[in-house]
Amino acid sequence: MKIRLLEERDIKRVIEIYSYYIENTTITFEYTVPSYDEFKKRFLNIQKQYPFIVYEENEKIYGYAYASTHHERAAYSWNCEFSIYIDKDFRGKEIGAILYKALEDIVREQGYYTAYALITVPNDRSFAFHKKQGFEIEGINKNTGFKFEKWLDVATLSKPLREYTKPSKFPLSINNIDSEKTNNILKKYSDNKKTDL
Repeated sequence: MKIRLLEERDIKRVIEIYSYYIENTTITFEYTVPSYDEFKKRFLNIQKQYPFIVYEENEKIYGYAYASTHHERAAYSWNCEFSIYIDKDFRGKEIGAILYKALEDIVREQGYYTAYALITVPNDRSFAFHKKQGFEIEGINKNTGFKFEKWLDVATLSKPLREYTKPSKFPLSINNIDSEKTNNILKKYSDNKKTDL
C-alpha cells in the first residue's frame, strides 16, 4: 500500500476509474470521458498549486483525490475544494479515508483554512463518508445540474482545517512547501493499515 503524488504514467489508470462515474452516475457532472491529453492538462494545472494523490497497492491504483480552487476571487484564497474517486469495485475499504486524511494534512501544511466538498443529492454513501471525515452540510443548491434527463441538487459541505486566525500570507503552492514534509505525510499514511483509520 502506498500513497503518493500522481505522476503522468498514472493518467490512463485514473481515467479508467473516473470514466465509470461519468458514464454511469451523477456524482460528476461531466458528460463525456476526457481524453488523455485533456486529463494531462488538468493534472498539470492542478499540480501548479494543489496536491493530487493516488492510492496504490501492488503497483495498481485503486483511488485518487485532489484539492482544487473553491472560488476564484482573492478573498477565497484560503479555501480549497476536495474531490475523490475510488475504483467502483473497491469502495468501502477505507481507501477514501486514507486519501482524505493525507490530503488534509498536505493542504493544512500549505496554509489552507477550510476544505469544501460538493455532493450530488441523493448520495447516502458520500454523505456518510464525509460526515465520518468531519465535514458538515452548509446548504443545498436546488436544480443546479442536468444529467441523464433529470435536474439535480448539489450539497455543499465544509470542514475547518485550523483556527480562524488572521492569515500571515497566502497559502503556498504544493511545489513551494518543504518536499520532505510532503513525503513524510504521504509515508505516514502509506505505513498505516486501513483498519487503523
